[in-house]
Formats: sequence, structure tokens, C-alpha cells
Amino acid sequence: ACPRKVVIGSSFGALVAAWTARLHPRLVDALLLVAPAFGFLERIVGRLEPEQRERWRAGEAIRIRNQWIDRPLDSAILDDPLAQGEERLSEEL
Repeated sequence: ACPRKVVIGSSFGALVAAWTARLHPRLVDALLLVAPAFGFLERIVGRLEPEQRERWRAGEAIRIRNQWIDRPLDSAILDDPLAQGEERLSEEL
């Protein structure tokens, strides 16, 4: 049997930690979420024009640029959160 865990995350890592706990609740005893990035995924998708969104969903990466990051992001990162409803996740926690 796998030992139970405390999962810790900050910002986007906190969002990942929350999804980990939701997908594997029997493996997680506790969460420590520091400034979780709830809503981040919807904001990213909401900023795309419909044509960009379609190209992105078809596999084209978009570039995320701000004062902290400059990286490509492909749509696979959104598959579970959009299917499950990220807002519902934050309400459950």
C-alpha cells in the first residue's frame, strides 16, 4: 500500500496539488495551498480570439509572457480542468 501524503503547492503548483488531491483523494491526507492559481486557466482561454483558440486546441502552442514567465503552453494542460470545471474544484476545497 502506498503511504498517504501531504501535498504542497504555490501558485500554479497549488492548482496542480489541488487536482492531484481531487484525482487521488485516498492518497492525500492534507493540502497546503499557497496563493493557488484558481481561475488562471479560464483567464488564459478567455484571452484567446476564437480562431486562436481553435488553432491552440488543434495543437499549436500559445506563448505565455508576463513579468514572471515566458513559455509556450499547449492545450493539454487544460484538458482535465476544463472537463471537470476548475471553479467547482475551488468550491470543493
